[in-house]
Amino acid sequence: MSRSNSPSRSRSPSRSRKPTPDAADSHNLDPTASDSGLQKTKPHVDSTADADPIVVATGPDPTSPDLATHLPQLQSGQFDVAAAAFNRLWANADNLSKQEQGAALKQWIDGVFGSPEARAEAATQPVLFTNLVGAARDLILDSDLGPPEYTDAWLRGNLDKLDQPGAAAVAERMVATGWGYPSIIGKDLRGWIRLRLGAGGLNNAEGGLAARLLSMLWNDGDYATICDLIADGIDTAQPAYYGSDEAPKYEGLWCGYVQPLEHLLGYYLRLASLPSLPAQTDPGGADVAVELTALGGKSPAAAGLDPAERRDLGARKVAGAAQILQALTVKGSAKILTSFAAVESSALLREFVGEPGTIWGFEHVRLPYVQAAHATPSGNQPLRMWELWQVVARAAEKPEYEALLSDPDRMIPKLVAEGVAAVEKEFVNRPADYLWWKLPDFKAAFEKQCTAYLRSLAEQPPRAKYATAAKRGHDFSAYLGSFGCNAGLWWALNQGTRVYYCLDGIKDADVIGYKKLKTSRINTFLQGKGNAYIECITLAEIRVILTRWDELKDIVMFTRKGEFVDKQEIVDLKTAMEAADKLAGTRLAPTGVPEFAEVIKKLDPKLLPSLNDDEIMRIAAQVPMLEVAAGPRATWCSRPTSPPRAAASCSTRACYRTVSTRPTRRCSPSGTPSRRSGWPPS
Repeated sequence: MSRSNSPSRSRSPSRSRKPTPDAADSHNLDPTASDSGLQKTKPHVDSTADADPIVVATGPDPTSPDLATHLPQLQSGQFDVAAAAFNRLWANADNLSKQEQGAALKQWIDGVFGSPEARAEAATQPVLFTNLVGAARDLILDSDLGPPEYTDAWLRGNLDKLDQPGAAAVAERMVATGWGYPSIIGKDLRGWIRLRLGAGGLNNAEGGLAARLLSMLWNDGDYATICDLIADGIDTAQPAYYGSDEAPKYEGLWCGYVQPLEHLLGYYLRLASLPSLPAQTDPGGADVAVELTALGGKSPAAAGLDPAERRDLGARKVAGAAQILQALTVKGSAKILTSFAAVESSALLREFVGEPGTIWGFEHVRLPYVQAAHATPSGNQPLRMWELWQVVARAAEKPEYEALLSDPDRMIPKLVAEGVAAVEKEFVNRPADYLWWKLPDFKAAFEKQCTAYLRSLAEQPPRAKYATAAKRGHDFSAYLGSFGCNAGLWWALNQGTRVYYCLDGIKDADVIGYKKLKTSRINTFLQGKGNAYIECITLAEIRVILTRWDELKDIVMFTRKGEFVDKQEIVDLKTAMEAADKLAGTRLAPTGVPEFAEVIKKLDPKLLPSLNDDEIMRIAAQVPMLEVAAGPRATWCSRPTSPPRAAASCSTRACYRTVSTRPTRRCSPSGTPSRRSGWPPS
């Protein structure tokens, strides 16, 4: 029997904790075996199994794997030593013969579940019970053991001995820690979880359990269970945050989040809405085959499949998506449109035909609208920042960004030429992403848009805080992605280009509470816990738009399900966001960072002792930007402006405080602020 990386991993088997989106025990998960082709992995035993033996003055040997030694402790509620002993047994079971392994583990499973006193603790001590379930499934799946002695009916009989509070706690923990293990949470166990938690329990539990379970079911191809849960009322628009730790090799994980199922379905909506998939020899059939092969390749089950097999897998996934979309239509609870025909006839598409622009929102939610827009006469051009990414990503890198600011006339053609060459390769290497576009016309539009984007970026005050972003608790890659995308709003404003922003799948509460959430997670990281914060780029974009709504309201049009949102609703959302931001708390500053101190010392060695951590960080962020901005092209005005700003050469503490908190303003030689002095905000 093989063991490592169990779904039942926990931080401490001695105490219960509700699963949270960024809990360590919901990370470091890899796919395991199932009918869909996911490979089985060994359960990972809790780290306490390898800790020094717990010393007990009197009583049973704490290192003994014999249940009889520890059952009295379990029955009296003393789970610590007993749980550690079981973990040691499970970790070292390979030292036993197969039959000895099975007998030893079965003794624990039957004994603990068979003890009324131990079962009474399940609601507050679910970790050990979750470990036992993982061990039982391991026995069931072992080809050398398994049935008839070890069966799902045997495991279910033990689980059914738990009372409802205990069963709910164990079920919650199984989903929170086992969503990357579809073989461990097999079909019978899925039915038990559905019975014990129900849609309400999954929707309301901490940690995005509905999103995690639906993600597992989708990637395992269990579309029937998904439809059953939809009928029960499961929240298909719920996300879950797993941070930057390792996660299952699943489709639908995006920037540290488990995508809501409704978002993921955007990939499939167009093909799932067809009456039938065309044969490869039919008109358009070759393109559909390319799409199906790509969709099949997104599945964990695609490893080792040839193109024809991936195409067949893609077709099965499209059929599963159609089944789920129909269930959503019947339930009437979806936050997205569930047919491609509705997308094509939406107000967004009708407006786009008359006034083309870019389409924004969560990537896969907006994708059907992007696909439909590309099929219009004005559609053979980039319609989202992702389609300019070969240039946007390069321009956001520190050397290229600084060179762009100092010498735009040289850098813009260089970056555009590199981007065009990259796009030409993408047409060959990723054909499914470029089926909608004809290369010559698209390339010309790409060159034009990228040139305008870069020119706009070069005319803005330096904003990227390369020196401090990672130290301030940001995941640097996500930080740069957000910076590049937000710059697209400035470009649209300068060009007067329409921005169509899809709010499908976005909850007002998430926009309103985002600053508080972000502050909390960054502060947790700066206190030495958790992970660097991965920016939710979509929510960050929306908040920028709301912050500058007076300037952007004439070019940004928000939509829900393809229909335009009344602008008074946006004003109300802005008001609610601003009120919540005042209560979001104070973001901590990193302490004792030598690089930050060196920046201050170079300016004025006497200044450092008089500054607090926040002031040090802000100056360390702003000085490099001022140095870039004060390059050969810059003429910085020292005359008073509003809002106040400081010249790079100032050395008073008051001036540094101004630099660290206010936007700088670049002026022409006459003292008139150039376009750099307006949008965007610092």
